[in-house]
Amino acid sequence: MKNPIILIVSLFLLLFYSCNLDKTDNIRITDDKKKTVESKNDISINGSGKNSKIVKLNEGVAMFTMMNKGKRNFGVTLKNNKGEFLELLTHDIIEDKEVHTYSKSFNLEYSGDYIIEVFSYGNWAITIY
Repeated sequence: MKNPIILIVSLFLLLFYSCNLDKTDNIRITDDKKKTVESKNDISINGSGKNSKIVKLNEGVAMFTMMNKGKRNFGVTLKNNKGEFLELLTHDIIEDKEVHTYSKSFNLEYSGDYIIEVFSYGNWAITIY
């Protein structure tokens, strides 16, 4: 891997890949403007292939870190509790079977259930902070 940060994040995700954590904890995230915001999300989900997961998230800025190991398409969307599209978190066409890592932040307008929809031809893991 060319970037050591990607390697570290990939290793971190792989360590938690086989776990399905659903805990809530206060953590701090820093956005691009170096402003620190509080977040109570600390959730990891994983799977293989096409899948949808319902997760409880707290209002405010959430950081989504996504990992995929598989060839062809990888896409992750965020939907509200009614199944209405909110955000495309990532979409990529992958030419190899290496581990690829992506991240994106999104401002959640309410606390409650959200749907994470994943389209993949391989194994994937998502951590939400």
